[in-house]
Amino acid sequence: MTAEQETLERTPRQAVDTEMAVLGAMLMSQDAIDTATEILDRNCFYSDRHSYIWEAMVALRNAGVAVDLVTLADQLGKNGKLEHIGGRSYLVTLVEVVATAANIGHHCRILREKATIRQLQDVATGIVTDCYDQSKSSKELLDQAEEQIFHIQEHSVKRNVIQLGDILLDSYEALTTKERVTGLATGFGLFDYMTRGLQPGQLIIIGGRPSHGKTSLALNIIDHIGAGANPIPVGFFSLETTSESIGEMLLCARARISPHEAKTDREFGKLGLALKELESAPIYIDDSPTLTPLEIKAKARRLKSSKDIGLLVLDYLQLVTVTQYKERRDQVGYASRCMKQLAKELNIPIIALSQLNRACEARQDKRPQLADLRETGEVEQDADIAVFVYRPSRYEGLQIKLIGEQNRSLPDKGYAELIIRKQKRGPIGSVELFFHESFTRFDNVSQREEV
Repeated sequence: MTAEQETLERTPRQAVDTEMAVLGAMLMSQDAIDTATEILDRNCFYSDRHSYIWEAMVALRNAGVAVDLVTLADQLGKNGKLEHIGGRSYLVTLVEVVATAANIGHHCRILREKATIRQLQDVATGIVTDCYDQSKSSKELLDQAEEQIFHIQEHSVKRNVIQLGDILLDSYEALTTKERVTGLATGFGLFDYMTRGLQPGQLIIIGGRPSHGKTSLALNIIDHIGAGANPIPVGFFSLETTSESIGEMLLCARARISPHEAKTDREFGKLGLALKELESAPIYIDDSPTLTPLEIKAKARRLKSSKDIGLLVLDYLQLVTVTQYKERRDQVGYASRCMKQLAKELNIPIIALSQLNRACEARQDKRPQLADLRETGEVEQDADIAVFVYRPSRYEGLQIKLIGEQNRSLPDKGYAELIIRKQKRGPIGSVELFFHESFTRFDNVSQREEV
């Protein structure tokens, strides 16, 4: 291979002639400018002078000024770039190289493809360079590489506009169906009635103070969906609890047996039956103690591709490792946004558990509020549904008014509420449940289930 051939092969992907055709088409048609700006940005142009011309055109269009040879040359002159791009004569050349603006969409997609590959080349080169940095660990390098590649992927394709009629029939059928639950049923009747089930693309936040049963509730839902009559594959990222403990909790909850008491032969039989029912369930657990949002996304994509999961559960949001930000508020907010993006990307519901701050414990009515979500209000903003687990018996001697009751009284030790504080497409309110603390299982008790 000659030196000239090697240099050509090492030249970044580019299509300068296509860049000229795109800019020429934009000079010919205002519609072509709108088409181009939907697909391209400044970085899609390999030639510096073409990127300067692009910026001048976009600035004129945004200002409502017609783009032609005169206005473009004037704008480039104001920017101090007219001589740099080759003067007015080069602008005339751009118009002459293209006969029609009809193919601008195709030409723009070519440039977007070339730009994406150049970005990958830049990232790959940066990764190689960083690998020689002795101060960085392999985990830091992997996290940085995944973040950079994911950023390219997020920005490489822009979604097309969808005509209303293309989706309206699906919306009509969803609204007119006689089925109460159109999404995934959790097994809690009134909650499913109020939410219509967990819908694809939703981020569902389950909040609660420590030891109020967030993980137990999530596992009850996982059991119902992943090991029910018509099992649907479920992914579970547990940052706090080991897979062995999760298995034990699922077995005891299904068998209704305490893990701490001596077992009779009858109870061993129940555990054996629960084992038989659960061992083939499509429930996939990752108990890695530290996961970044990018690692969660990568693993979730693989689970979706290989196992076709219909639900993802994360326990819990504040334990996700985020290195991009120093402030805790920003870290949790970033993790929350990533989970919402992932729900939309995979088109499945994602349940993310979240800790609450201590504010609720200072109030007379200790039922959690949205403001109690720990560390960030962005969690509340990202959530399609925000629901809180409330067990008044955790507060010794607390008297409360039960749902439907007028007088305050000491609640039953197992009394619990599932409080929907936010729902973008449905009502808010409370669902009464009963919590069996010995085997960590919630059961329906609400008298309003058959509304």
